Amino acid sequence: MRFRHSAYGAFSALRGMRDIFTLNTPDPIHEAGRVMSEAEAPGLWRLVHDVAARQHALVPDTIVIGMDGGFYVTEHPVTLRPGGQNLDGRTLYIPAPYLELLDEEEIVGVVGHELAHFVGEDTSYSRHFSPIYTGLGRALNVMGEANAKGFAMYPAFRLGHYAIERFDHAVMHWSRLREFEADRLSSAANGPHAIARSLVRISVIGPVVTDTLTRAFEQPTTAKGDLVSAMVDLVRDHGWPDVSAHIEDRPAHPTDTHPPTPQRIEALNLRLDEVIAAATRPAADPGTTPGDTLFADWLATRRTLSEDFAATARNAYAEHRANLESTAAAVGDEKLEIYENSVPMMCLLGVVAALFAAGAGAMLLFLEDPYFASDRSGALITIGVLGAIAAGVLWIVLILNRVRREPLFILSRDTITLRRLARPLRWLDIEAYQISAGGKLKTVFAIVDDVALPQVMRFSPRTQVVTKKRWVQVYCYGIRGMRANAFLALLDRYVAAAYARAALEKQGPTADPIF
Repeated sequence: MRFRHSAYGAFSALRGMRDIFTLNTPDPIHEAGRVMSEAEAPGLWRLVHDVAARQHALVPDTIVIGMDGGFYVTEHPVTLRPGGQNLDGRTLYIPAPYLELLDEEEIVGVVGHELAHFVGEDTSYSRHFSPIYTGLGRALNVMGEANAKGFAMYPAFRLGHYAIERFDHAVMHWSRLREFEADRLSSAANGPHAIARSLVRISVIGPVVTDTLTRAFEQPTTAKGDLVSAMVDLVRDHGWPDVSAHIEDRPAHPTDTHPPTPQRIEALNLRLDEVIAAATRPAADPGTTPGDTLFADWLATRRTLSEDFAATARNAYAEHRANLESTAAAVGDEKLEIYENSVPMMCLLGVVAALFAAGAGAMLLFLEDPYFASDRSGALITIGVLGAIAAGVLWIVLILNRVRREPLFILSRDTITLRRLARPLRWLDIEAYQISAGGKLKTVFAIVDDVALPQVMRFSPRTQVVTKKRWVQVYCYGIRGMRANAFLALLDRYVAAAYARAALEKQGPTADPIF
């Protein structure tokens, strides 16, 4: 029998692992950028060819210029936006801001690092390995969901979990080695100072790019038409960010991870402080940057990329606003009354009362029977107790019948009124809420810190304000005509509508988005 269990576990594991091979289709990298032809960027293509020749590396089939992210090469399929152009083969991605803020030697160093990945066939490795790695993660998610429903997939789930842990260690190990080797190859062909300075300078350019693009995304209608020049102006006006706060930042890459910059510089046998001093020089004057010499019309290229970014922001804002308006419209001005479903409990208590009353009546009917006549006073006491219990239970039934006619909750656009609570709760004052179903249905509202807690009008064991936790909680026997999950979805809709209206009011009728 033990052998059968082991065999079945192995069979289940193999059947579950089969999902890895059905889910490992590589997804394209979605990138915002423009393809640069040799006519549009003759100097850039010439630089790339020269670096490739020095390093005996393959030349990329396509060069893409974008506004965000970091330098990278890939052999993954790439889908560009706007336009949805699909790219295959070897792609080199270059972020435009760095062509304005790095010098040409640093650009050679970082491009040499990226092309070195072609020398070692790292991109081919990523192209073949990443889908398997991604597919394993997807399969593990599928098996996890199946395992939650039963034991049959547990062996496969544990095997997959172990495999993904091993892959994680392997990915980190080989990724570090590949990056160090790419640094070494670039250093051998272009000198160690070029790649080292580019690493430090990229670490302080990144926050400038992020800050500028964030501002532009939040205010797309007023953003500067040339976002790259806005980044340069930001550096000139405020200087570079604190190097020590960003030196450990890892360059952005869609498929690989990088070691920390200090380790990479140490591997090049250079002193970090000297590299930092050289890399944090002021930004170059306009018209003297590498972009001006590498592109046929660098200003037009920057403006095109800036407009693409602004258009994306405007589209995102329009979609966001439409979602807010749709969410806000999901709740009207009418009030919705929610009643407690206490009828099942009333029926149960009614049956209990009837049983006790029947017991008392039966004893009273047979009071003259010789069995009871021997202890008449005890029988009368028992009859009285049974009758009192029946009356008490019936009294509870009457109370429940009266209470059930009062709304348990009253939902409106801006507030929710709770039975026995002195004042309604504003939806915007509710930090979180939770519903739990057990013997009774418990609804808990957590109130934000800077709002005064409401008071209970009179003693009510089923409506409570927990001061220490800042909770308002309500117990009931259920919601009339509604299951707990449906009531939770109703609360979700009202809360979302309230926050959507608040966001729309903050934006105004035509204002830029505030995310």
